[in-house]
Amino acid sequence: MRGNKTEGFKPVPHNRNAMLAGAMKNAAFAKIWNETDPEISALDVVLRARKKAGVTQQEIARKMHTSQAAVARIEKLAAGDTKTLPSMTSLKRYAAALGFRLKIDFEFIK
Repeated sequence: MRGNKTEGFKPVPHNRNAMLAGAMKNAAFAKIWNETDPEISALDVVLRARKKAGVTQQEIARKMHTSQAAVARIEKLAAGDTKTLPSMTSLKRYAAALGFRLKIDFEFIK
């Protein structure tokens, strides 16, 4: 074992948008991506709004009267972790903490 645990560590840069753009060129991937559960799509929108607003998870947690870990669990869904879906109440509180109102919509399927 090396004395310095980070010796030889080289971080790999990650650009989610570039990766997604490349993946969308694959028709099978694009079809599945575009059929993503609405829960994931909705949270992705809210997560981008939080980051654009420059608000931290801790600030959202304080406004929601919950823990930063609870906010992180909600946001994991935006990254594709669907093990535990947040409740409608949690989503409403999350949106309200950002100054949004949760809106559910129906889209006609052809």
